[in-house]
Order: sequence, then structure tokens, then C-alpha cells
Amino acid sequence: VSDLVIILNHERAVEAFAKGGNLTLGGNLTVAIGPLGRNLEGDVALRSSAAVYTYCKSRGLFAGVSLEGTCLIERKETNRKFYGQDIRASAILLGDVPFPAQAEDLYEILASFTEVYENEEQKNNPGKAVREQRR
Repeated sequence: VSDLVIILNHERAVEAFAKGGNLTLGGNLTVAIGPLGRNLEGDVALRSSAAVYTYCKSRGLFAGVSLEGTCLIERKETNRKFYGQDIRASAILLGDVPFPAQAEDLYEILASFTEVYENEEQKNNPGKAVREQRR
């Protein structure tokens, strides 16, 4: 059993991911012993030049290294159950739907990390913020 977090670290990655039917190739190093397993992966999506990072928390007994491929599909029934209506994954990823109340804590945490990242990015690259505002 695994819990998975996928980090789409650039707007291009979000757009590519939102299109669905993504195929990714990547490497994997995994160690899982009881409830303490952790997994960190670096993937390159074929539809995008932007990197995608995943973090996986696993339970069980396993250790290994692999080269793998993954195909991601949209689970429409799961989205319908969670949001109470038919919603495409692309609408969720692109922010076209309101945040669900059940995920408010998650969105607050993500917003705080985003703010910290943006502040750090601006401090390290002061000219970049000016260039992006001009676009």
C-alpha cells in the first residue's frame, strides 16, 4: 500500500499532466520495512520537457532499484465521488474548480510552501520576477 505525492514543478508540467494519458519513464530506489518505507523518484514525462518528482510512502517489506514506465489515467468515478459532480482532472489541475472543503488543510499547507518557495526564488533571482511580470 502506498501514498503518493506528485510534484509538478513547472506550469508546463501541469499543462502536460492535465492533458491525460501521460507516459513517464524514470528510475526508482525503494526501501520499505513495515510502516517506515520511503521512495523518491525522478521522472521525465514524454509530453513535456519539465521534470516531475514523486514521493511515495509505502508499507510492507521491499527493497529494490528499477527502471520503469508509468501510464497515468483519469479516474472519473473517484473525481465524481469527491467533488459530487463530473469534473475532469484537467479542470482540477488547472484550478478551474473551487477547492473542496475536505481538502482545505492540504491547500493551506501547499499555499504556505508555495509562498516560501516564491520568496526564496525572488531573493535568489531578483531579475527573474521582473522578467516574468513583463510577459
